[in-house]
Amino acid sequence: MRGSHLGIRGFALAVLCAALVSPPLWGASAQVWRHRTRGEREQGDLKGVSLMNDGTLTLGPALESLASTADPYLWALARDSRGNVYAGSGNEGKVYRLGRDGRLSLLFDSPELEVHALAVDSRDNLYVGTSPRGKIYRVDPSGKAAEFFSPGETYIWSLVFDRGGNLYAGTGTGGKVYRVSPSGKGEVFLDTDETHVRALALASDGGLIAGTDGKGLLLSMGGDGKSTVITNAPLSEITAIALGAGGRIYFSAAGIVAGKGGPQRPSAPAAPRQPTSQPSPEEERAPGQPPPEPPQPQQPAPQQPQAATSPQPPGAGVESRIVLVEADGYSREIWSVTGDLVLSLALDSEGSVIAGTGIDGKIYRIDPVRADATLLTRADSAQVTALLPEPEGSLLASCGNLGALYRLGGRVASEGTFESAPFDARVLSIWGRVSWKGETPPGSSIGIQVRTGKTPDPDVTWSGWSPVYEKPETLIERPRARYVQWRAVLKSGDGRARPRLGEVTVNYLQRNLPPEIRSVEVQSPGVVFQRPNKSGGTSAAPAEGASGSGRASERERPARRPPQQPRPQNEAEGRAVQWTAADPNGDDLQYSVYYRGVEEKEWKLMEKELTDPFFSWDATSMADGTYLLRVVAEDAPSNPPGASLSAERLSEPFDVDNNPPRIGPLRASVSGPSARIEFEVADSFSLLGSVEYSVNAEEWQSVHPVDGISDSIREDYRVDLLRLPAGETVVVVRAGDAAGNSATAKVLFQVAGSR
Repeated sequence: MRGSHLGIRGFALAVLCAALVSPPLWGASAQVWRHRTRGEREQGDLKGVSLMNDGTLTLGPALESLASTADPYLWALARDSRGNVYAGSGNEGKVYRLGRDGRLSLLFDSPELEVHALAVDSRDNLYVGTSPRGKIYRVDPSGKAAEFFSPGETYIWSLVFDRGGNLYAGTGTGGKVYRVSPSGKGEVFLDTDETHVRALALASDGGLIAGTDGKGLLLSMGGDGKSTVITNAPLSEITAIALGAGGRIYFSAAGIVAGKGGPQRPSAPAAPRQPTSQPSPEEERAPGQPPPEPPQPQQPAPQQPQAATSPQPPGAGVESRIVLVEADGYSREIWSVTGDLVLSLALDSEGSVIAGTGIDGKIYRIDPVRADATLLTRADSAQVTALLPEPEGSLLASCGNLGALYRLGGRVASEGTFESAPFDARVLSIWGRVSWKGETPPGSSIGIQVRTGKTPDPDVTWSGWSPVYEKPETLIERPRARYVQWRAVLKSGDGRARPRLGEVTVNYLQRNLPPEIRSVEVQSPGVVFQRPNKSGGTSAAPAEGASGSGRASERERPARRPPQQPRPQNEAEGRAVQWTAADPNGDDLQYSVYYRGVEEKEWKLMEKELTDPFFSWDATSMADGTYLLRVVAEDAPSNPPGASLSAERLSEPFDVDNNPPRIGPLRASVSGPSARIEFEVADSFSLLGSVEYSVNAEEWQSVHPVDGISDSIREDYRVDLLRLPAGETVVVVRAGDAAGNSATAKVLFQVAGSR
């Protein structure tokens, strides 16, 4: 069994001693599970822990739960000058107010199902954009509400005020931007010829920035309603816009990966209320989704999850990208993610981009200069739908599935945990030491816990978590099992010190299990295998199959040499056998091949210490007969003497026939221009195959036995030849057997001419 040779002498010595005195046998060397890459750690569960681009784990910003609602979604956020925060919900179309005292209260219950857009004017009046019968309501600070504007659109996706107090609304499915005066008089400001205007933002120069769904256009609009395309997004839908310093624009785009299906996300709870009339299917088409086929139930908003139609994981088939547009119009992608949807964007106090996603509630921080991302934290909700910066530098986050409101940042989380995905050691194993690399500034600490089990997913049958190990290279005190999982506990005592955890290793020793030979196949006569050599060419000869003699030392030999893939070639006197074998421990294997005749009792060794799963030999070294092959696989290359295990498997019986048929004397009886040829064909072992004749080198003609069927090792044949030309005639007979051997014979006779 191959593995990393670890400097854990006490552990290895104790295990080897135990293996020598009692069953079961354990492997020769410890294996090591190394856990260090970002990809590996993205499969784990983070709580209060951030995952950096290089795979390092550290305490993340504190994620404080401010409020939760009975509504499944909170879609939009806004703040007034008094510090009150407003959140729009679905599927009940409510608006909540979070006061400065931290209390959440219902402010407005609209007649619609969804609230996707909120905006606050200079007098702290709240404007509420609802869907799917798109209306805008004005709610004063006392909670008094009235319809403000109805554009006749299906969706109100975004709202923003300009410096003159005019309200702009991005809508769908007509893809129009409306301008509404403070008195409530509205007009079409811009018809984008797109399906949806998903995001709006007010630039520092007073211009309007819009992001669309359809072609994914980022547009700039002046006060006269004329628009300019700033850039075309790499995907079909612009989901969010954030404005940076110096005229920079950040936006997120989402879409379907080429050749993949649409988003596969968890289904949202059904809406308890329906509008009085149902919109058309085209009106209800969500951005980025194909038109529904009638009849189609009401479709949710674009961020709202769709019901999965296949066992694909959530997010399969979708991707998101974040793009930076410089003040001069130059754009570049700074980050992308496959299998997730970026739904919200904001900038933190340091100018980094914060992105909230819609599959697992992940929140990322993207450095626009280095273009790398840190997974800051993961909310308990599935979607992070909106991000709102606070004056003191923290961020508010609204979430869906479950509807909740969080505050991100302001301080480092005091404690966080990371649970790895379970690791499969493949067989029953005993556990060595757990070690890790990390940094613990004063006031911080790292602890590791381990648990083990015999099922792929942790359940009640698993062991409990071990005590917190505070020092690397601590011996794991958990039961023998096949699966193992570790958990890191990171702590900060002062809310500023951040411990950093790098590579974690778990050492283990597998129980040695015997190899498995799954098949043994003897090839057809005349087929041998050629083995690729080190120079990239091939070599082939009978009695070939890479013997293990003279193999490299343990230090030079790779951990596991992949088996060579043989290439068949024709060799008249050759035979070959190929087998499929594997070792549950991943050990290197060597093979021996034996043979015996079916009437014999003892096996004879043909070759030993083969390292490739095939073998060719010279079949003429065997007498005609029926034989069996026995292939034995051993894991000796990876285990000490006396500790190796083996397995064997027999081939199906096969025939060896090296001798061609015998063609008896050809007897020719001539009568005028006709002749009869009679002869016998016999084989010492195989059934006869085809028999043919040729007259004076003309085309071969088949001939059948006298009894009409070739079903024995001896048959009589008769050929009648008519209208032969006068003169000397040569008849050649060719006979083959089932093994492919053939022989020829001829007869010469005279045909008299006519008088």
